[in-house]
Amino acid sequence: MRQREMEIREQEDQRRQWEFEKAEWKERRDEWRRERDKWEQERRQRMEEKKRKDAIRRAHVKFEIPSPHKSCLSYGTREYSAQLLNVPDDLNALDICYETEGSIHDVMKRPDYCEDKGKWGGVYGHWKVDLQEAACKPSFSSFADKGCLNNGSGIRIYHSHLENLKGSDNWEVMCSTTPADFFQHHFDSPTHCADWGIYGIWGIWEVHDTNCQ
Repeated sequence: MRQREMEIREQEDQRRQWEFEKAEWKERRDEWRRERDKWEQERRQRMEEKKRKDAIRRAHVKFEIPSPHKSCLSYGTREYSAQLLNVPDDLNALDICYETEGSIHDVMKRPDYCEDKGKWGGVYGHWKVDLQEAACKPSFSSFADKGCLNNGSGIRIYHSHLENLKGSDNWEVMCSTTPADFFQHHFDSPTHCADWGIYGIWGIWEVHDTNCQ
């Protein structure tokens, strides 16, 4: 009987010890969680404060008024460029360039690409603008029927002079991207383009025609 009582007392002591250790472990776990939550809250506060300060500093970042390039990129499209100003020294100017909008024809738009010209050259944004660029829209004059390509070709040739082309423009690019409408057909571009010297730049169309069979 006495042996049984000792075993019961020992089991009870072990149970109390286990309960004590369990409570102690729970307290340490809860303390760790409190520390973790406190650290996470402080981390979020630091991040929010940094974002707030960065936003204040970035609010002063802006582009100069974008300037158009002299030559056109293609039909109806011109490139504009502007330097990025007021970038804090500790921020990455190239990254901010891609995030900052510039105003072109009263439309706010982020650059298509940015260029870092070094410490003294600065960072520039570049836009490819395809609206309100009338100066980049040459046109073809009257269309001359030059007859069949050859007998049985099924192809008729038309020629037209490209007008209003600026000397600074790439004639091949501008001619090959200029659309035309004639004889109730729309063409996104000529089939070929040619520089005929003093006679100017010409578009050449090869049009299917059953009369040339």
